[in-house]
Amino acid sequence: MKLPIPQRGQPLDVTFISDIVRSVNDLYDKVAIKISAYASLWTLSGRKQVRSSEVKFVSGQVKINTEKTTSASQYVDFEYRFDIAFKYPPVVTATPISLRYTASNAAKNATVILTSVTTSSVRGAVKFETAGDFTVGVNVIAIGIPV
Repeated sequence: MKLPIPQRGQPLDVTFISDIVRSVNDLYDKVAIKISAYASLWTLSGRKQVRSSEVKFVSGQVKINTEKTTSASQYVDFEYRFDIAFKYPPVVTATPISLRYTASNAAKNATVILTSVTTSSVRGAVKFETAGDFTVGVNVIAIGIPV
């Protein structure tokens, strides 16, 4: 509701002050809803504010190798391609998961290093700290703004 501008020297009455307070409260209700509906994502281009409904989550798993033997400090490369294209490289996290446990399982001391994140894929390597057999996967979660 648009309020009339008071004239100089005009006394302020309860009705006029009540209208101001009501208008401020209405404005707060409209703005608070809009602010909470936005997400803040950091990209290589800087911080982006987008509606929460526009943010996309992609998750998946890459199977690295099955029943192989590794030496200590060995790296095994992987790539995961997103099923949607992102406007900017998304925020990505990746964790190793042992898909088959054995007594000499090298996967229990594995770490994931991300080497490249693009709008369509993530690349990285799994580093094995101990020698042994492994069947490892990498769980990938990407959060970003779709094209």
